[in-house]
Amino acid sequence: MKIKLLLLMAIGSILGACTRGDLATKEDVTERFRTFESDPGEKALRALLNVRTDGEVSYLHMALIGKAFAQQPDLFRAAATNLGTEMERRSFRWLAESGDAVFEYYPDHEPQSFDQVFQDSAWLKNHQSLQTKGS
Repeated sequence: MKIKLLLLMAIGSILGACTRGDLATKEDVTERFRTFESDPGEKALRALLNVRTDGEVSYLHMALIGKAFAQQPDLFRAAATNLGTEMERRSFRWLAESGDAVFEYYPDHEPQSFDQVFQDSAWLKNHQSLQTKGS
């Protein structure tokens, strides 16, 4: 019985490590943002939106998405017409629902223009990505 339990724990640890292996680090997320910032375009935006993160890195990811939104709201609006992945939809949903709270853990990333850009973007709050199935 103990051997079975140890075997299950070992398999669980291995599977967990494999699953976590494709999650981005802070450096990965920061590099995606820098790429977007240096050459803003749909491809770089989608690359930033589609980063798989977890835990603390997720807070940085959302802060950088908020910063990118403040810099390029028109690009976000254009991308919103065709959100191709669940991560893209989730990123838009978190941004719309959280507003400046995306900067809660990384306030140094909040641009001064964010509040105004966010207020001027009523389309974001009404976007279809916020609609839940069955509503």
